[in-house]
Amino acid sequence: DEELEEDAGEVNGVAIIGSYEEDAYLSMISDRCEYFVASDETSFKKHLAQRIEEEYKKKAINIISASANIASDCKMGHGNLIEAGTNLQAGSSIGEYCNIKINAIIGVETEIGDYVHIGKSATIGDGVVLEEGVFVGSGAVLVDGVKIGKNARIGAGAVVVSSVEEGQTLFGNPAKEI
Repeated sequence: DEELEEDAGEVNGVAIIGSYEEDAYLSMISDRCEYFVASDETSFKKHLAQRIEEEYKKKAINIISASANIASDCKMGHGNLIEAGTNLQAGSSIGEYCNIKINAIIGVETEIGDYVHIGKSATIGDGVVLEEGVFVGSGAVLVDGVKIGKNARIGAGAVVVSSVEEGQTLFGNPAKEI
């Protein structure tokens, strides 16, 4: 099939067969249509979310598993994915466009910024602050009260016992910068 052989290039490093046109997808948004931005690439997710908000005056919906446990006083922005078994405890707040994977535990009074990714079975202690763009790997543990700076990355299984500066990458138990 000639159409399948045509290479339209890449979108965020993924080869596309056929064509991709951002405007064509966005034209489907209307007053009767909800949307969700699904991308692990933060800059692309930001770009698309901002464009939709500016041009179409719409905010993304949250996708929340029926088996997630969310405290009644938890505050949450738009465009978040909250997977099965996640536990969001009292007083926690979540920004916009975050991904919180299966069985993650978010402690009391924890503050999660925009565009944060929390891997499966991660445990975020009470009073933790995760600034914008933070990545927390699967099974990581962040003890009570630590602050994780903007765009920092915490490796899978890491145990974070002290605050982390903006842009740092940590692995290990106890977690150390690499």
